[in-house]
Amino acid sequence: MTFVDIIDDNNLVEDSTKDMLLKLLECAAEYENVDTEITEMSLSFVSKEEIQEINRDYRGKDVPTDVISFALNDEVEDEIDIIGLEDEINSIGDVIICVDIAHEQAKEYEHSFDREIGFLQYMDFYIFLVMII
Repeated sequence: MTFVDIIDDNNLVEDSTKDMLLKLLECAAEYENVDTEITEMSLSFVSKEEIQEINRDYRGKDVPTDVISFALNDEVEDEIDIIGLEDEINSIGDVIICVDIAHEQAKEYEHSFDREIGFLQYMDFYIFLVMII
């Protein structure tokens, strides 16, 4: 099992950037004591058109956005715990980043694309952690 499954069907992000993102997530997971042997998430890179379609279909907003995340393991108040699943795979969620908007924001904030995309994925990883703690 891989801790982070990277999906980049259109080759929008360079391999060196993907490697940096994986290292960043592994470092954050280690710092937060996340067991990467049983935890998984996906990180997808899409175009402005693709993220607008996802935003419209799942959030009812027909505009592009920089990042969308879907938490898969958030706890709901009064939810009953399922006994025996403690060591099962913990799928924490999916992060979808719009590469076009990440480039625009990097230029607007006058920093690198790697810094911008790193911030976007790191922020959503921590949102997942808050939801499962």
